[in-house]
Formats: sequence, structure tokens, C-alpha cells
Amino acid sequence: MRFRLAATAVASAAIATLGLASATAVASPDTTTPDAGVVQPFIVGGEDATEGYEFSAALINDGRHACGGTVIAPEWVLTAAHCMVSYEPADIDVRVGSVDRTQGGEVVPSAEIIIHPDYDDSEVTRVDADIALIRLAEPVSVTPATLSTSKPLPGDTIRHTGWGQECPVGGECGSAEILQLLDTTVIAEGCEYGFNPETEICDQPAEGTGFCYGDSGTGTLKATDGGWELAGIIVRTGYQSSEPLCAIGPGISTDVAYWTPWIEEHVSL
Repeated sequence: MRFRLAATAVASAAIATLGLASATAVASPDTTTPDAGVVQPFIVGGEDATEGYEFSAALINDGRHACGGTVIAPEWVLTAAHCMVSYEPADIDVRVGSVDRTQGGEVVPSAEIIIHPDYDDSEVTRVDADIALIRLAEPVSVTPATLSTSKPLPGDTIRHTGWGQECPVGGECGSAEILQLLDTTVIAEGCEYGFNPETEICDQPAEGTGFCYGDSGTGTLKATDGGWELAGIIVRTGYQSSEPLCAIGPGISTDVAYWTPWIEEHVSL
């Protein structure tokens, strides 16, 4: 199954297109009912963030959690393309500077959405270039995340972040209010659903944990001597399932280092 991190309408389209037979992209509304077409991932089995993640961005549509993102420059947020394909800039507000997606920090409107021109989800067996930029209407004061210059290697530990669903069955619970953290291990193989090892990262969480509906677009982080850097963007699960389930297999993130040249075409880092 594929977790879509966009609006409810987009999630519905995702289910119709994929027939719930392949990996699911991870997007998230507050009310998650598969019958209504809501397909978004949340972190299952994670723990609450406390501080140090002010660059994490909650994308808000009409007061509801839509997806996540990461501040990479004072006026720019990086997220997943599938989160944004059904939105206009006026549809999205962005909260940053708070691990609580419902309060605190700064809330700024979007001014522009740029989806990678190669993004195409019409092929069920391959969804690549799942990356997008949001230009904010005004700069925010939080310190942006540093982009990783290299892809995490098999065996490396990475950290997923997200405000997605915290239970493994789609529709059985809402999205987390406090940013969730989950450490996982990069693997060389095991991801299905059109995994591209050149442009994506595959990881294997511990049994019973993983990202889920509503986590899409949020950052996958890699540890450095000084803290964390942004290595990936949560986009979809790497397994196939006929049911809207999370936390039963590997996950796939867009590799930020691979797409940095495209990011730099639009953003002065």
C-alpha cells in the first residue's frame, strides 16, 4: 500500500489508482478513514520529540494536518511531491518552530508550490522524483536544516520524524499532536513498489514500528557530530499489501543528496 501525504482528495485518488495493492504514500488528516479515501502515514512505535527539531514543518490545510516538511532556508520548505499535487499555495499554511503541530512556533502562509517536473505517479510500479518545494509568504526565524551531502549507507542508522498515525491499521486512530521520532536502519534491498536505489533510501524499522499515514513529506534525518542533517523525505512504504496497514515492512524516502542540484536551482542555501 502506498501512503500519500497530500489532502484527503489526493489520498482518495491514490487508493483508486493503486487499488490498495501496492506501497502507500503517507499523508495525514485528523480523521483517517480508508473508506473515505484518506491515505496518509503516521509513525507507529515512535517517541515524542522534545526539542531540537524546530525545522520540522507541519503543513496545514483548512485547520487539518495534511503532511510534513522541513525548513531548508528561511523562506523555503522541502516536502514530498505527492503531498502537494492537489493543492494551490493558498490552501496550505505552515507551522514551524514547535514539535506540537496544533500550537506554538510560527504559522506562515504558502506563496508558491514547486513540484519536480519529473514527478509522475501514473505508473504504479515506479514513482520517482517525489519531491517538492514550498516558498513561504515571509521568512521564518527557525534555523533551517542542513542538507546531507551524501546518501546514508546500508547499516547506517537514520531517524524518521512525523505527525502521522500512531496505530498500524489505517483509520483506527488520528495523527499525533507531538512530533514522533523513530530510529531505523538503512538496508540495501527489501523495498518493493518500484524502489529506485539511485534516488531513494530504503530502511528496515524494528518489527511493529514504521512510518504511517500522515508522515509523508516529513524529514528522514542522519546523525552528524553537531546534531542532525536532512537525508531524506518520507514518501511511501516499501512493501505490498492489500490492506491499509503500517509498520509491517521497510520504508522508502526520497534521497535529498541526489536531488540537491534541483533544489539549488530554486533555493539559495
